[in-house]
Amino acid sequence: LHLYDRALLNRAALRVAGYTRDTPNPPGGEIVRDSSGNPTGMLVAKPNAMILYATLAKGPKLPLEYQVNSTRQFMRELNRLGITSCIDAGGGFQNYPDDYQVIEQLNKDNQLTVRIAYNLFTQKPKEELA
Repeated sequence: LHLYDRALLNRAALRVAGYTRDTPNPPGGEIVRDSSGNPTGMLVAKPNAMILYATLAKGPKLPLEYQVNSTRQFMRELNRLGITSCIDAGGGFQNYPDDYQVIEQLNKDNQLTVRIAYNLFTQKPKEELA
């Protein structure tokens, strides 16, 4: 996932997702194709990522222990696919420290199997250091 508007899939991910030259673009997205019509692996959210945020906001919030377990399982799947690090660009209305409790807990328990670099945006003017 890149900047909440693009995702890049490798050939194995395209195969698992079932994206072929005959797959139509999903609502709110585009499967980028080469000159022969084959998927390149780039998926683009169109017209913007707000539909992602709105959809996520409708879902229930799991208790912290469920979130920790779910994230641990997700990292295991990422590792299975060869992914060992990622970047959280700090968008999507994420607030530190509240929205990072799961990562903090996994780090405290020495259970992170994916290196995560995250960028935090200034939440309150003039309070960058805090």
